[in-house]
Amino acid sequence: MPPNEQSKSRIYINEYGSIKLTQLNDTLWKTEFENIEGYQFDTTMVSVTDDSAFWRYLAPEEELFLQYSWGGLSVGKNSLLVLEFSSYGRLAHQSGIKELYYRAFYRADQTVEIKGDLKRSKSGISVDEIYILEQNQLEAGYHLLEGKVVREKYPMAYYSTDESPQGMFSDTTIIHYRLVLKNMKEKALEIREFVGYPVNISSGEAAIAWEFADSDAYILEGHAPWTTDELNQKIVVRGTYVYNGKGSFIKNWEIIDGH
Repeated sequence: MPPNEQSKSRIYINEYGSIKLTQLNDTLWKTEFENIEGYQFDTTMVSVTDDSAFWRYLAPEEELFLQYSWGGLSVGKNSLLVLEFSSYGRLAHQSGIKELYYRAFYRADQTVEIKGDLKRSKSGISVDEIYILEQNQLEAGYHLLEGKVVREKYPMAYYSTDESPQGMFSDTTIIHYRLVLKNMKEKALEIREFVGYPVNISSGEAAIAWEFADSDAYILEGHAPWTTDELNQKIVVRGTYVYNGKGSFIKNWEIIDGH
């Protein structure tokens, strides 16, 4: 890497804390954790873009973090995940950050992209558990958004008080935080056409077996299971392909030929 790149730091945040990364070499980072109470802990950690590589990685003894556990950082363009393949979860204890392994940290020192299904709940509108305050005309469905991720305290309106007893949080002495996307812009999703045959997968969900991917079926969320007659008829589906760890999906789908 260029020498000037090695000294640059990155800041990532979520509702429970922050991580500051300073790159030491191609895979090793000085990693500084800080939870929302201000407790700090630092160590060194390795990073990969392929999570499965950790299963093949044997850590040198001099690397502090990996002396007592096996894991590292899965670093993407806009976010990172902390991985620890041990039964102890010692890093979560050392850092004091709740949900350390179960919630992504988002790049906070630059504009990023987030993507996911738009969700409407009592607490507001969110994409990938990040609140969207500048809603504009966002419709239901899958979205790709750009903006700056910031962490802020939940407004008092979200707490249970005499004036608003139905709030999300009962104890007003405990501070809760949320992530918010600022300066939001919506970006165009990649739209493709998929030609294939209807299938019902083992979970009972309707999907399309794409003719160019015989081993995979792409789920059409919200579509009723196909009938026996429908299973034998070729269809064309237009939408955005998404793999999210739970399976392959076509989001914002539209059947343009067939049923």
